Amino acid sequence: MIATASRMMITLAAEATGRAVRAWELSRRGSAMAAQGVMSARLPGADLVAAAAGGETGAIGELVAAVTPVVVRYCRARLSRGADEVAQEACLAILHALPGWRGSFPALAYELTAQTVAGARFPEADSPVLALPGVEREIVLLRVAAGLTAEETAAALGLSVNQVRVVQHRALDRLRATLG
Repeated sequence: MIATASRMMITLAAEATGRAVRAWELSRRGSAMAAQGVMSARLPGADLVAAAAGGETGAIGELVAAVTPVVVRYCRARLSRGADEVAQEACLAILHALPGWRGSFPALAYELTAQTVAGARFPEADSPVLALPGVEREIVLLRVAAGLTAEETAAALGLSVNQVRVVQHRALDRLRATLG
C-alpha cells in the first residue's frame, strides 16, 4: 500500500514538474509581466511543504509549481546546456525525499538541486560567477540567478542572514573587479 502511494506521488510529481517547466518556458517567452511574475516566485511555506509531504495531490502540484522556477533558474545559471532536464530531475529528487525530510525545505531543495547539477553529464556554463569561491558562488547563484531572498538563502545554506548579505557584497565586489 505504501509503495503504491509512493509510486503514485512520484508519477503525479513527474507530471506536475513537466507542466511547471513548460509553463515557465511559456511565461519566459510571453509578456514581460508574466516573466516578472515567475521571477518573483518564492519558495513554499511550511504548511504547503507538510501537506505535500503527506501526499496531498493539490499540495504536491502547488509545491512543484512554486519550486520549479527557482530550480530551473539555478540549473540554467550553472549549466551550459541540459539545464531543464537537470531541473526536472532535481524537482523529482526533492519530491521523492520530501516525505522523510524533517529539516528546512530550502536546505533540502538547495542540497538536492546542487547534487543533481554536480552529477549532471552536461558541462558547466562558462561564467565569471562560477569562478567565485564556493560559498560566494552559491550565494550569488541563489540570490541573483535563482531569485531567493536573503532569508531563503540563509536557510538553504545554514548561514545567518547577515552572513549571506556580507558574503554577497564581497562576491559582487570581486565580480566587479574581475569584469572591470
